[in-house]
Amino acid sequence: MTTAPRQSFPWRALLQGFVSVMALTYVGWRLYEDRASLQSIWEHFAASGWPYAVVGMVLVGANLGLEAEKWRVLIRPIYPQLGRWTAQKAVLAGMAAGFFTPNRIGDYAGRILFLPVGHRIEAAVATFADRICQLGVTLVAGIAVLAWFMGTNADPLFGKATDQALLVAGSLSLGAFFLFLFFPHRAAHWLRNSSRTWLQQIREGLLQLQVGRLLRVFFLATLRYAVFTTQYILLILAFEPELSVPLMATGCVLVFLAKSVLPLPGVLELGVRESIAVTVFGVLGAPEGSIVHATFAIYLINIVLPTLLGVVAWQDIRWTQREEEGK
Repeated sequence: MTTAPRQSFPWRALLQGFVSVMALTYVGWRLYEDRASLQSIWEHFAASGWPYAVVGMVLVGANLGLEAEKWRVLIRPIYPQLGRWTAQKAVLAGMAAGFFTPNRIGDYAGRILFLPVGHRIEAAVATFADRICQLGVTLVAGIAVLAWFMGTNADPLFGKATDQALLVAGSLSLGAFFLFLFFPHRAAHWLRNSSRTWLQQIREGLLQLQVGRLLRVFFLATLRYAVFTTQYILLILAFEPELSVPLMATGCVLVFLAKSVLPLPGVLELGVRESIAVTVFGVLGAPEGSIVHATFAIYLINIVLPTLLGVVAWQDIRWTQREEEGK
């Protein structure tokens, strides 16, 4: 009598289901909680703000495309066959997985599971480098604008001591960024004698981070920063078209800087970003209601929409070695 093969526990399907259900539940809860704001935004856009909203929506494609290309540039030495479409799906899957984890660390799993097995730890190192480069752009712009603001304005943003602490914390983080940018091989040197396989894989990942490649990613990160700053400005203009564009750009840079030093899960991100935005733009003289609505709108198009697309992308996760499409 033959014995039926033993079925393994379907943990992979459970993980896919967990991420999908959590993402959809979060999106539904977020929209329900802010249904009044959503209705107000829709009515305002339909009446007069739709040109700004349309351009902001179009820029979502550029935002996501630049994010995928940054990652692909760093992954290419490890997975040279990785195509743009696969990279884009991986980025979307990472966004869906990252929203409920501190500082979106779930993004790593969402991305690397789209890669064939064998070099995923090295790919995680490259993903970390990608995030560091984007953070570096935020810090460079934010510290420069904050230093200028503190030198030319009598009124502090969050209080004099808090502003100074933010400047110091940002400067220290920026110093660490430049050390990583120019000396990744030094960190690899420290791991050269390790006998653990995973540490050797981390070392191999660090050795792939050539300065020229990191500088290219930093340039792409700068373009992406410009894109989502432009999106934010456009959505503020949709509510307050008479506001000064340089003033709004200043506010956006300061909001991004303050938010970048708070490693909160995506579930809490919107409330924190709204609070920071109201404080910053309030000092700059912008109406509170318009800033709240614009912040929620940018969250919808840059976080909620890609999260929904990421749920779809999660159904195509690469669990085992497969041949890349090369598309």
